[in-house]
Amino acid sequence: MQVDQTDKSVSLQNIIFAFSYWPRIFLFLWRANYVYLIFILLISLCRGLIPAVLLLATQNIVNSVSETMGTVNFSSTAETVLLFIALTIFNEFLSILETHLTSIYKTNISNHVNVEIFEKVGKLCLEDFENAEVQDQLQRSQQEANYRPFEIFQQILSIFTGCVTLFSSAAILINWNWSIALSLGLIPILFFFAYLHLGKKEFVIHYNRNPRYRKSWYLTYLLTRDSSFKEAKLYQLHGHFLNDYQNIINDFLNEDKFLAKKRTILSLFSQIISNVLIGGIIMYIAFAAFKGEINLGNLVAYISAVTLTYNNSQNIMFNIVNICKNNLYIEQLFSFLDYPVKEVDNKVIGNKVNNKILKKPIESIEFRNVSFKYPETDHYALKNVSFSLKKGETLALVGRNGSGKSTLVKLLTLLYANFEGDILINGRNIKDIPPTKLYSEIGMVFQDFVQYEMSLRNNVGFGDIENLENDVKIKKSLFNAGLPNLTEKLPQKLETQLGKYFQEGSQLSGGQWQRVAISRAFMRDASLYILDEPSASLDPKAEADIFQRFYTLVANKIGIFISHRYTTLRYASKIIVLEEGEIVEEGNHYELMENEGLYSELYNLQMKHFQKEEVIDL
Repeated sequence: MQVDQTDKSVSLQNIIFAFSYWPRIFLFLWRANYVYLIFILLISLCRGLIPAVLLLATQNIVNSVSETMGTVNFSSTAETVLLFIALTIFNEFLSILETHLTSIYKTNISNHVNVEIFEKVGKLCLEDFENAEVQDQLQRSQQEANYRPFEIFQQILSIFTGCVTLFSSAAILINWNWSIALSLGLIPILFFFAYLHLGKKEFVIHYNRNPRYRKSWYLTYLLTRDSSFKEAKLYQLHGHFLNDYQNIINDFLNEDKFLAKKRTILSLFSQIISNVLIGGIIMYIAFAAFKGEINLGNLVAYISAVTLTYNNSQNIMFNIVNICKNNLYIEQLFSFLDYPVKEVDNKVIGNKVNNKILKKPIESIEFRNVSFKYPETDHYALKNVSFSLKKGETLALVGRNGSGKSTLVKLLTLLYANFEGDILINGRNIKDIPPTKLYSEIGMVFQDFVQYEMSLRNNVGFGDIENLENDVKIKKSLFNAGLPNLTEKLPQKLETQLGKYFQEGSQLSGGQWQRVAISRAFMRDASLYILDEPSASLDPKAEADIFQRFYTLVANKIGIFISHRYTTLRYASKIIVLEEGEIVEEGNHYELMENEGLYSELYNLQMKHFQKEEVIDL
């Protein structure tokens, strides 16, 4: 996915390449709101023609006045003046209308690009999303999404309007002296590649900033969020974080100063040279009028045409340079949107046979010699894992930290799909099952579960989005998770805002948040429930209550849970002990205790920390 932008040379080939993005950019603009796009282009066409028409009107006014001065015939002059006034008013009306339409269209474009980005994120697998390179691409895309596409649109629009004005004003000069019009068009080209080179240098600097942008964002998060405030206060980290943040921003400031200095020097030099050449052309026109070769109206018209032609040719040049620069940014967006998605269901889309798979609930799970390595590592997180599980059974996964417990669950939920071996659901390969269908049969509490800073209704109802408004089902899920009275204790009942990120939010305890996450999993009418460290924030009594409810819930389903508290494992149908990604023991609690292996060692070691054994009595 990485696109090496730092070695692109400034060449005609790259300029032409920049324009190759126009069709796709135009398609973006069209999809954002084609009605606004058409109206804005028509207005730009009219506004591009009006300056040349006003110039000709001015020429006629001056010539008419000079020819009829001292006579009583002012009617033709008055008509031209009225036309001039009408065109000026019409131009101002178009300008106001264009500003109104573009302000709305800007929001349309930004929203459309953001939706494209969010839809792409939703298609990524966990392997891609956790990739630092992908995160950099996503960060760059998000940074530019709100303004860069609209900026390119404005530049394209400006080029379109400028070309109309340029050709119409140049036509006036060509009618008298074509060499003047040609020289005015060539002057900006003298500095075109210098500005292009500066634009490329600016892009490279900003491109290389992205890892530091991400770090500055994280430091901002640490400085401003309640989740880190307590530790930052206690360990007096605020000054350290602030110093790191300021160092990054100071680096950015120094880079911006460097770019500003280069831009100022180039602008000053180009303006001096250009104005000297323009002054020479105006002197030539004035001398022609002095010799009587052109009249007073033509003098005014030609001088105005010179400035109009030069300004528009210069603006076109600047906009082309900026588009070339912006295309380097927009290439990041397109590169992210074009990133190949490793969708497991690519081969089942449109396949009527495979789409019939998993019409009934999950009744059996089997791992056959499953091995897995995380991306860009040579170490196996899981090695030759094989086991089976059927309806009515509960499986406990235990082992030391890093033994592969959570990894196994990620494979079973297809968060990672590039594993070796086979995972079978109801006897069919899991990769033949559309993920959306698989997910509909799974209720899960992740170890790093989300605390949604939203209403209690959303926090529970997200487990089954189709029943988000089903109060009875939400309250039942809260009851099953051991929170029967939470709704009544909150000021706005189910509509109460949870957390402190927004106004009037009610903060829950760590244990309550965990139970809410468990209720979210219980909200789904699943046939497989998975709990990854569900009792990390619970006291022993609350833990016993949760597991009692869990065993009741999965009595006729399949249940899998990961726990480091061995008092919860006695009543699991099966316990798998993992060590460095391999199954080293398998059985129930009593069988494993008799084996006096790793499970027995870990269990006895943990029990030494308790005055008496705490057992869940089911």
